[in-house]
Amino acid sequence: DTTPDVVINVEVGATWQIKNGDTVLNSGTGNVANQTITLSALTEGTYSLNLVATDVAGNITTTPLTPFVLDTTNPTVSISSPTADQVIKSADITLVSSASDASGVTCQYKVDDGALAGINCTGGAINGLTDGRHTLYLVATDGATNSATAQVSIVIDLNNTLTVNGAGGA
Repeated sequence: DTTPDVVINVEVGATWQIKNGDTVLNSGTGNVANQTITLSALTEGTYSLNLVATDVAGNITTTPLTPFVLDTTNPTVSISSPTADQVIKSADITLVSSASDASGVTCQYKVDDGALAGINCTGGAINGLTDGRHTLYLVATDGATNSATAQVSIVIDLNNTLTVNGAGGA
């Protein structure tokens, strides 16, 4: 969200400004305790905001607000192994993958419509697959909860009976 909300508490009648450095992002007059102010569309970056309030007597108070990072960019994620339509003769595979983002990233995988489970973003073991075609999904999520997904379809052939797009029905 590029228009975050800020809750301020200034005395009724006091004028206020929300500033990022010397740039005024929003301003107004206090009218109730705990006013919610929606900031204008912001660009990605780090923000260290200050609330500058001037009461009716002319006293000026500057209060730092909680710093935050605005991040709307999805992480990058890819699967390098197994490859698309690879026939694997084991119920256990090794996923080789990568994922990255400037704010850090965590990864989860799932097989077909299964539940997501944690995995290292560089890959790891996926065990207990059954005969047939499966789609593996790798979901990377960054610190701002932006996410991206990579997927690959594979064929598990435990009994040497399946073929890809052939009579074996995979």
